[in-house]
Amino acid sequence: MSKLRWSCTTILVISFLLRLGLFVAAKAYKAHDQTETINIATTLAYRGAFADAYGKGMGSTAHAAPLYPMLLSLVFRLAGVREPAGPFATASGAAETGMRLLSSALASIQFALLPVFAAICGLDPRIGVAAGLAGALLPVNYWVQNTGSFEYSLSSLLFLIFSMVVLSCWTKRRFSVRRGMVAGIVTGLLLLTVPNLADVVLAAAVCGLFLFYKDRGRHYLVFAAVQLVVTALFLAPWAIRNYVALGAPIWSRSNMGLELWLSNHEGVAATFQQNEALGFGTMHPCCDESERAHMRVVGEVAYNREKQRLAVAWIRSHLSRFVALTAERAVLFWTPLMLRPWQTAACGALGLTGILGLIRFARREGGVVARYFLMVFVVLPLPLYFFQSSGRLRYPMEWMLYLMGAYWIFGWFPRKVVGSGK
Repeated sequence: MSKLRWSCTTILVISFLLRLGLFVAAKAYKAHDQTETINIATTLAYRGAFADAYGKGMGSTAHAAPLYPMLLSLVFRLAGVREPAGPFATASGAAETGMRLLSSALASIQFALLPVFAAICGLDPRIGVAAGLAGALLPVNYWVQNTGSFEYSLSSLLFLIFSMVVLSCWTKRRFSVRRGMVAGIVTGLLLLTVPNLADVVLAAAVCGLFLFYKDRGRHYLVFAAVQLVVTALFLAPWAIRNYVALGAPIWSRSNMGLELWLSNHEGVAATFQQNEALGFGTMHPCCDESERAHMRVVGEVAYNREKQRLAVAWIRSHLSRFVALTAERAVLFWTPLMLRPWQTAACGALGLTGILGLIRFARREGGVVARYFLMVFVVLPLPLYFFQSSGRLRYPMEWMLYLMGAYWIFGWFPRKVVGSGK
């Protein structure tokens, strides 16, 4: 077995066994989660309908992107999940165990792939191994990556694979039709899991055009066109389904208006935890019967458009407060407020070392890899600054922070340990 394969296997085993032990031992996460994703997956499992995100009887929905609830519904079906007795589904027993094992496995695969990703980037393999081991041994964002209540473990893994595919093409300067098809398949799966990364996908395409238009322009344009067509083919069935079920060709998710309103209204704070403490969490349709009743009357799409109008009106009339909130949420994205002080400190340190590592990497190496990382660090968080801060929002790119943090730490050693990164 090669050293790289051995390293990846070791990280995978360590990560999964540690999370399995934490699942058995942890007391703080024994409470059964109730989320829109679980509601949808349960409804899919017992009656085959992508529906009831906000409670039993709410009907068809596009609150969540389809891929993860569909995958989770297979786990629930194998676990023998039944129709919930009350308005909300709860993952418990075998269903909960399967959900958490699935999420832990996806997170572990992500960390195990970091040595491979480092090799694609031209980094010393030890940096990838160190980053993978750090992620495996330090599950500081435990709830997000290991409970499976939301899609974050899958979205982070798919974003890593997307980045591997893109940088493999960039570093080798190979832009064939076949590679475009592979990139399109991965992009389609990514956007069917986490649509808000569409801005990163678009920025990567534009960035690639500027990088390669001189010597590989025609080949790159063919590659990008094939990627776009294949991605559109993946997204089209979901948009058609939403047009038929909801009356609007939504290719992503329907809940942006709701989330924008929950994050921007009178008295709101910057973080999800603060707003929960202030009682604003009860304004959500999952918690408020009057909101659910209103949604039943007007429909999910119209409801979200109404909430978006309310949020935009408040932003326009409270612009200075919105700017202050946005600035605070931007800081909190990189230094998120977690459940425990040590978790807050650890996540803040991870964000800081990741940024410092990227700065050092860009100064020392340059090249297409550094430009891709810079693009992601700038573009990915931008739309998230407009919404209430939560530690889970940063998770899809935390593997990048581990990698750049490892680069920064290795940079203090006297011997150079990185390749060209080009």
